[in-house]
Amino acid sequence: MDVLGFSCGIETPDYSNLHRDAVRIMLAAPNAHGSWNGASFTGQIYISLEAADEVDALWEAVKDRAAVIYAVDDFEYGAREFGIRDDTGYALAFGAPSTSTARRSD
Repeated sequence: MDVLGFSCGIETPDYSNLHRDAVRIMLAAPNAHGSWNGASFTGQIYISLEAADEVDALWEAVKDRAAVIYAVDDFEYGAREFGIRDDTGYALAFGAPSTSTARRSD
């Protein structure tokens, strides 16, 4: 949370919310409307930013403070992004449309 600049708003046993600038993220336990039989989340959380320069600025702010999965780069699918792990092991990716004409091919 500190590495990415988020602040915790409300924190209860059932949910919390995080905020930074205009971004709000709510994290919640399964609700009481039914039993939870699903799997735990095992994927990557992808956070879209408005512009590639925001990706670069965030990368500079966190690259030495987080476990890096992959460094900032332009990818062949048209995104500039990077991936890190949070302090609980979740994979987080941050990206925006790339402004580069050169695309990575691997």
